[in-house]
Amino acid sequence: MPLFHRSDKDPAAAPGASGAPADPEQVEITLEHFSGLSVPQRAAEILVEATASIDEDALAMDQLLAPWLPESDWMALSEEQRKNWLSLALILREAFQALVLTRMVIRQEQTYKGATWVTYVNGPDGLAALDRGDVADVVARRLPD
Repeated sequence: MPLFHRSDKDPAAAPGASGAPADPEQVEITLEHFSGLSVPQRAAEILVEATASIDEDALAMDQLLAPWLPESDWMALSEEQRKNWLSLALILREAFQALVLTRMVIRQEQTYKGATWVTYVNGPDGLAALDRGDVADVVARRLPD
């Protein structure tokens, strides 16, 4: 079952597509899913899902992670639901940073009048690993101890 009931055939089925916040239970389900994976496995799943978006345009990390971190009405969430969302955000950001450290994605910085905009694009190593289907193995080999 795809996370957040995403459908390749129906873009309106993606979270946030209707403008409504995602169900907090889906955040819990996604947290459980990613918690059961190693950092390299998390990174591989993120790269697989984010590649199409990155191929279209360089994006910020939060934009790339948005399918897993839906907008939420913080006032309507319980303390446990907020904790789950923040835990999921940390797990996903750690996995994404593993992609940067292992050169699967490339960090780009652009500065204009003192402000810096950071975006990410697919790296040749990441694309090659995707083609071979060994992203998690490459990330595991390249991550520092």
